[in-house]
Amino acid sequence: MSRAAGPFDVARSPFPPGISLIEASAGTGKTFNIAMSVVRLLLEQDAAGQPIVSGLGGILVVTFTNAATEELVTRVRRMLQLAHEVWSGALYAKSNSEIEILRELANGREPWAATRAQEALRALDALAVFTIHGFCKRVLDEFALESGAPFSMELLDDPTPLIEEAMFDWWRRTFYIDPALAAWAVHRQWSPLSFVQDYAMWRRWPDAVLDPMIRLSEARSVLTTVAKRMLDVWSPDSLRGTAAAVKWNKGAVLATEDGLASLDALIQEARAGSLAAMQGLAGALNIDALQAKANKVGKQNRATADGIADWPIAVAATALAAAIQQLVLAVRADCLQDVDDRVRTLKRERSLMGFDDLLGQLHAVLAAQGSEGLLARAIRQQFQAALIDEFQDTDSHQFHVFRIAFAGQPLFLIGDPKQAIYAFRGADVRAYLEAARQASHRYSLEFNFRSTPPMVQAVNALFSRSTAPFVEPEIAFHPATARNFDPNPKGVAGSHGLHWLFVPPDTRNGNSVPTPIGQARTLLFRACASRIASYIKQEVPPGRIAVLVRKGFEGVEMVQVLAEAGVRSVVSGLGDVMQSLEMAELQRVLEAIAVPRDPSRVRAALATTLWGATHEDLVRLASPEGEREWEEILTEVASLRELWATQGTLQLLERLFESRAVVSRYLTYTDGDRRLTNLRHAQELLHGAAEQDALSIEGTLRWLDAARREPAETRGVRELRLESDDDAVQIVTVHRSKGLEYDLVFCPTLWGVRRVEPDAPVLVHEQGRVVYDHGSPRLAERTAQAERERLAEDCRLVYVALTRARFRTYVAWGPIGNAPNGSEQSALSWLLFDGAAAPDRDGPAAVADQLRAAPDAWQGMLRSLVDAHPSLMALDMVDTWQPIAPVAAAPQAPPLTGHARQLPSVPSLRERFSTFSIASFTSLTAGVYESLRAEMSEQVARDRDAQPDATPVTTVTNDPHDFRTFPAGAVPGTVLHAIFEHAHFDGSPAAWQEIADRELLVLGFDEDEHELRTASTVRMMQRLLQAPLPGLGFALAAVPASRTRREWQFLLPLASADHVMTRQALAAVFAQHGGAHGAAYADQLRRLSFNRLHGYLTGFVDLLFEHEGRWYVVDWKSNQLGADNGAYKSSALQTVMDDHHYTLQYHLYLVAAHRFLAQRVPDYDYDTHIGGAAYAFLRGFADASVDGTGWFVHRPPAALIRALSAALGA
Repeated sequence: MSRAAGPFDVARSPFPPGISLIEASAGTGKTFNIAMSVVRLLLEQDAAGQPIVSGLGGILVVTFTNAATEELVTRVRRMLQLAHEVWSGALYAKSNSEIEILRELANGREPWAATRAQEALRALDALAVFTIHGFCKRVLDEFALESGAPFSMELLDDPTPLIEEAMFDWWRRTFYIDPALAAWAVHRQWSPLSFVQDYAMWRRWPDAVLDPMIRLSEARSVLTTVAKRMLDVWSPDSLRGTAAAVKWNKGAVLATEDGLASLDALIQEARAGSLAAMQGLAGALNIDALQAKANKVGKQNRATADGIADWPIAVAATALAAAIQQLVLAVRADCLQDVDDRVRTLKRERSLMGFDDLLGQLHAVLAAQGSEGLLARAIRQQFQAALIDEFQDTDSHQFHVFRIAFAGQPLFLIGDPKQAIYAFRGADVRAYLEAARQASHRYSLEFNFRSTPPMVQAVNALFSRSTAPFVEPEIAFHPATARNFDPNPKGVAGSHGLHWLFVPPDTRNGNSVPTPIGQARTLLFRACASRIASYIKQEVPPGRIAVLVRKGFEGVEMVQVLAEAGVRSVVSGLGDVMQSLEMAELQRVLEAIAVPRDPSRVRAALATTLWGATHEDLVRLASPEGEREWEEILTEVASLRELWATQGTLQLLERLFESRAVVSRYLTYTDGDRRLTNLRHAQELLHGAAEQDALSIEGTLRWLDAARREPAETRGVRELRLESDDDAVQIVTVHRSKGLEYDLVFCPTLWGVRRVEPDAPVLVHEQGRVVYDHGSPRLAERTAQAERERLAEDCRLVYVALTRARFRTYVAWGPIGNAPNGSEQSALSWLLFDGAAAPDRDGPAAVADQLRAAPDAWQGMLRSLVDAHPSLMALDMVDTWQPIAPVAAAPQAPPLTGHARQLPSVPSLRERFSTFSIASFTSLTAGVYESLRAEMSEQVARDRDAQPDATPVTTVTNDPHDFRTFPAGAVPGTVLHAIFEHAHFDGSPAAWQEIADRELLVLGFDEDEHELRTASTVRMMQRLLQAPLPGLGFALAAVPASRTRREWQFLLPLASADHVMTRQALAAVFAQHGGAHGAAYADQLRRLSFNRLHGYLTGFVDLLFEHEGRWYVVDWKSNQLGADNGAYKSSALQTVMDDHHYTLQYHLYLVAAHRFLAQRVPDYDYDTHIGGAAYAFLRGFADASVDGTGWFVHRPPAALIRALSAALGA
């Protein structure tokens, strides 16, 4: 049992055998004490007067990172040099705290002490300072016989490729032999890489227990039995009679004949073995689902609804739902266990060992042999004492390794549980707490040498408010005592240490509600930038100011706001170029180039500084007027992909940097030298990796993603240091700020919260073990525990953030965001409202409920805290957009059309069409929209003159319930395309809602409108996918995903250089083969603006699918044609098709499909295999009461398609 903690005195505290735990709070001189302890250990003697360590090489020091090992080696060397000078008499007349400690350590033994110090300096190369993995490798290498470690093992830097290989092996073995299971995996949108994420989470902590552990074969067998029972009790007639007794709510599947028919169709698919159909049946007919759709108003209705629980079909469906869920869990459990076993086998067969394997093997050997085993005794013979730094960031395996290896010898564990913030890397603060319980001596470092008294006392006041400030009762807060009495630097007025920035509730609509997260973040970033600019004007060095953020993207936004203020800033990656802003932007641009038709990726690329689009550019591209320009950009991105594929990464980046005028643009920024240096370094790394491993485009992106995810301490890719970085405001994540200090610190987003997702797998501590729960009956209980652990780490994160400053910290708080991620769930709220004192056991929920109920009370509570400590704290309101007076004129980005920033940087259409080109439908129809708009304006003017009292055209009101009011423009249109691209037509509305909910986030609706827009979008999808295509007799819901190709790209060779394609040739084809309509449309084709084309015609078909042996092309159109349902009838849509040249578009698509199928389908025949083209005008499916609107379907005659193909050339 450990003793109570007492103050640690490096000169006087006992250095006994056994475990000594030293709690080193922030700023208390931990590194100094470790270095001085190394010197003291050299002088420690046993009862017989013999040194307890053989020399410097007999002392082991373990720390967290390679950078920390370098710092400790330097500090120990300097301390030994100082000790030798003191003990040899060279500094006899001098005195300071270090010298006095060294004199006390010698205590009359100066000559002998000087000799020991001199010997240590001569043997400095023997100083054993390692990371944990470095120590494990050293032991396994030097004591291979004692440890039983295999010889000639290759160290694996990154296990990810091995894990992916094992995952794909499992995927093939599991799904290739079971077509029904494979089809279900596709239906659920599973992929091998999605399971890799589950595996990484499970293996984060050693020995994590997998729960539940269900055998796949057993779950499959149970499902078969339960499904048979479901099919046996199915009787449409009986169910129809039973359901008739129930009063159903709108939308109930049993309320209509169509619903019963759809269920019967699912039954037939289920009889054929479809797991997706079984899932659909279970979801629709289980007891809870049916009772939720039953009307329960009135006693009779309630009784009838309650009786559903006794229906045989409902009982069977409920059992089927449970069996399907068990199968989901069994698949995941089988995957994780199988992949883990396979990874171990691959490592053994290939003589590979990862960093975690080093620790795992050493732990296994020591645990098996015990403290008196060969290996432990060999370690103690070489190292007679050990000091383990940053012990709060270890895990149970590491603690047990040191406990066994150094049993009976001095073992110092130095750390601070209040700063344990690296759980995502596998660190486990409970290892520290276990060590605290086992330690024979416990000490603490009480004096803060970093921060001034107001700063230290303000932090003391905040954390002393709560009875359990770190949630875990075993982690206590002890007020620190300041030992930094430096006066405030020039420009820092006032005595307070903690300066609150309060965001009050949003009252614009007459109600007091939390301020939206995005709005609050913008307000706070500007508030911080304004104050930073003011400090710099008062001659505070920018390099001594830091902005701490929770997430990297926040740092990017902060850089931009500071740039507006003329303040140079640098996003600190602790010297790691992989984490630089430039590498992040380059990755975003490359991901867009790799998939040029993914609108979300391209938009993300355009928004980067690297691409250089301005805000005005993005707004224009999101408007209807920007549709043609948007298509031009997509074409340009596609051409860059072609360059990448044919000439490689280096040539692509050179072209990209040249076309975007990167050098000239970047040099206009205050930190342009840093940006360009990072960018060129990133280019070298990407080119080197691609060349060395002959990587494809996808391989290069995988390498980059893996390299950026890899821990910096194992990656070794250093950022090229520039002297100018020291003169910039430092922007750093709270995690990376640990161990650093600044004069002034700004924390604009500590109120942020990322709660544990409900129903998602969780890793939690439970009765001395770690459990990975991916769906057990206790998942809800463990999710609550995971949320509590999340809050505890967030409290520790706040402590780290608030202890970085020497003089002052600005921290923001207030009612921000809505549940479940509102600031009422934040660590700051827990601290300010003392969640531990809540009367119930769920303190976090009590705090959240209290704050949510009274958003106006937040300010009063914070004001009372500040008023209680007027000399330590101050409070400012941040409720308005604050103008920023810039330090210097911020560089203005050139306009999009400027010489250096043209977007896109491609030749003009006239130049392009006069030479060999890759053309698109958009380029063929360039100029149509301008002339169409002019014609329409003239017609409207004539109509007004002729009919001044005419009834105005019906307009669309802004009702979010009505899908016809969905925003118009290029960006909303591409969002809708993305939804249909990812949706399974035969899936469930719940799956569609999940996709729509995710994709609509791009449009930035507020929370309420987002929910309504998502619902109206899903309703539109249901009507569209379930509506029979006119003249075809089937709906898209009948088309499985396996029979579709989304965003199908084609590349058609056009006529050769001596036989070009012209608009007259196109018109002639339609006039000759298109009947009366074709002749009329030919006149419109002759008015197109292009003259002659040769080269290639490219395009992307939204959907190509096959149904019953025939192929169809589909295009989604989001055109806003008005509120009149008649505008979306097929007869009216013909005019729209012609005016926008969609008619030409679908004919070109069918030519592409015609040529494609002719090469791949045996005995291909157009009339047999081509079903036609279908254009879905999405707003035509908004009204459920109107049938037959929204679809335009046509199948041109074979003669027209063959003639058009011939006119295009081959």
